[in-house]
Amino acid sequence: MTNELIKQERARLEGKYRTSRYNLLLVIIFTVINIVLLVTQSNTYFLFSASVPYFIADIGMLFAGMYPEEFYFETGFQPMLDITGFVFVLSIAIVILLAYLLCFIKSKNRKVGWLIAALVFISADTAMCLVLYGLEGVIDIVFHGWVIFDLACGIKAHNALKKLPELNPEEETQELADSEPLYDADMAVKARVLLETEALGRKIIYRRVGKTNQLIINGKVYASVEMLSEPAHSLSARIDGHEIKVGYNGAFASYAELDGEVIAKKRRLI
Repeated sequence: MTNELIKQERARLEGKYRTSRYNLLLVIIFTVINIVLLVTQSNTYFLFSASVPYFIADIGMLFAGMYPEEFYFETGFQPMLDITGFVFVLSIAIVILLAYLLCFIKSKNRKVGWLIAALVFISADTAMCLVLYGLEGVIDIVFHGWVIFDLACGIKAHNALKKLPELNPEEETQELADSEPLYDADMAVKARVLLETEALGRKIIYRRVGKTNQLIINGKVYASVEMLSEPAHSLSARIDGHEIKVGYNGAFASYAELDGEVIAKKRRLI
């Protein structure tokens, strides 16, 4: 495997790991939002969230008599807690969310053990969701399954990174030469432009054509990668002794760099 392929594979795997972490963060954020919406008695609910903390907050509200009086009159249920009791129950949900947050923070710099812990937590949460809601929670369970799959991909990517060969120093020296274009870009083809900028007097385009992402410099493709989905990744080329790099950071932004410095950035949802 050449140094360029090693670098591309490393960037792809690091992107998968980073994406898994950010999806875990999204679960935490949406769970917090759901609990806030629950306490304010809103009818809105986001699926990309943990079920157990939400259920605990829901039980706390029920036992603290925080639902409309009509509910307690119709069901005959008698509240058993005051507001202090509710705060105590809510604190249990908060502790669980802090455990998720700790996994997110500590899993930085490829400390995969914390990502494995998050996978265990989400798996347990999925099992509890099935027990608590049964088939009524099937959509929620599907989203839980996606989070489990994504975390597993991040863990797998970490293990694959450890198996990548080291860069060849001799080849690294040779790679200081300017890159040669792969082929002329077809500018008439249907494509999604992810970012467009200029550097070194050249027009730089980062785009997606079908399943292929391309780095185009002055109408020529210098690097490309084919992916069904788009985890974080990068494409690079050396021009006039300078490195031009474009890519997706896994956190809703495309970027372009010149010698490691960001020169352009574009927000994106997918």
